[in-house]
Formats: sequence, C-alpha cells, structure tokens
Amino acid sequence: MNPLPADSPAASIAFHRRAIRKALARWYSHNGRILPWRISPTAYRVFVSEAMLQQTQVERVKDFFNRFIKQFPNVESLAAANEQQVL
Repeated sequence: MNPLPADSPAASIAFHRRAIRKALARWYSHNGRILPWRISPTAYRVFVSEAMLQQTQVERVKDFFNRFIKQFPNVESLAAANEQQVL
C-alpha cells in the first residue's frame, strides 16, 4: 500500500484522527472513572451495566451492579433465574 502524499487532505485527516485518539486516551488515563464493569469488561458485564445505566445514575448503579453480578455472574445463571429473583 502506498503512503498518502503528505499534503493530501486524506493525510491531514489521518494525522488529526491519530492526534485526537492520542489526546483522548491521555485524557481518559488521567480522568476516567474506575467503574466495576470496566475492571473485567466481558460482554455480559458490559451488557448488564448498559441495561442498568439506561434508567439510573452511575453512582447508584455501582453498588447494585456488584450485588447483581455476585448473584448472577454469567448469562447462564441469569437465564436460569426466575423473574422474582432478578427483580
């Protein structure tokens, strides 16, 4: 693959994208919140957190998320539970 000419619009866009990605990653490393679903970000844990965060503030979800994951650590345990156990 041939590199883009340095003065082409596409090269400029690619440069800006890289710069933005680096700046965003740097910002996140200094400012990102430590959240339980980010510690071991499996698809299940992210799905559960996203569902909970639809209706509830992050600070409230943090404690409830940990209790929920302890009771239902995977999709199989959640699927085996009845509605009363989940709610």
